[in-house]
Amino acid sequence: MVVTALHRSLLTIQGIRDTYEYDSASPLPGATKPLQGRSIVGQQDVVIKYAPREQDQRLLDKECAAYQRIQKEGGHRNIIAPLEIILESQLPVYLVLPFMPGRDLFDILQAPLSLPEAAVIVQELSDTVHFVHRAGIVHRDLSLYNVRIFEMEENIQVTLYDFNNSSIFDGVPLSTEHENVGSPEYTAPEIWDKEFFDHRADLYSFGIVAYAMLTGACPYQSEEENLLDLVEDLREQHLYNPIPSARAENLSLSDDVDWFFERALAKIPEERFQTAKEFNRDFQKLL
Repeated sequence: MVVTALHRSLLTIQGIRDTYEYDSASPLPGATKPLQGRSIVGQQDVVIKYAPREQDQRLLDKECAAYQRIQKEGGHRNIIAPLEIILESQLPVYLVLPFMPGRDLFDILQAPLSLPEAAVIVQELSDTVHFVHRAGIVHRDLSLYNVRIFEMEENIQVTLYDFNNSSIFDGVPLSTEHENVGSPEYTAPEIWDKEFFDHRADLYSFGIVAYAMLTGACPYQSEEENLLDLVEDLREQHLYNPIPSARAENLSLSDDVDWFFERALAKIPEERFQTAKEFNRDFQKLL
């Protein structure tokens, strides 16, 4: 889908209410909790993201910057095109997106996928991630929660979304200073270690997603109930624990699958797949 309607305009909160229908009893949500609504003209189902607080503003700024880069590169079939980016002089900022049909990959994984099923998703997602990186964007939160699957009669639509943790990357390694960790089960070691990072942090997260598709769970998990303890436990695992065998979790897999994850989930970025195309090439060889 190609972005064709991305624009900036001065629009008040009342203007949003005049343009989109939503539950008026509910306050507009924060940047990470979009509100579902419908356009008054055309009756198109939409989601609206809003920045009522400074921390939400920063997330919306990141997401809007990513979508503008994506537009500049002509868009991608697996990235939803925003309907509007609405700016006021300061706060708030609204991002209006078409509602996406389907389910998140997390909700689909009631059991491990077969290797051929996972390969279809990996192929589509790798093409999308390669496009994002070529556009100068590091997604920074690639996870089962941010990949949407819409099943059609003979194929599926794979959508990558939620760019509010993304970073603009122009070839110079990015600093982790002032950056959120992201989803801790998927975060690359160099981000945990407060080092500089680049697009290869996404490829590590992609490896976690692929591992979960084939085994039904992420390789590193924690049973800690306290959030801070859970995050610290996962940090230690990503930094220091060996990569768990995927074959031990799913005996239908070959030893070659474990070799694949040794590279996909390497602690050192230089030892990983260097591009999403490389990642997909070697995953398809597992079939």
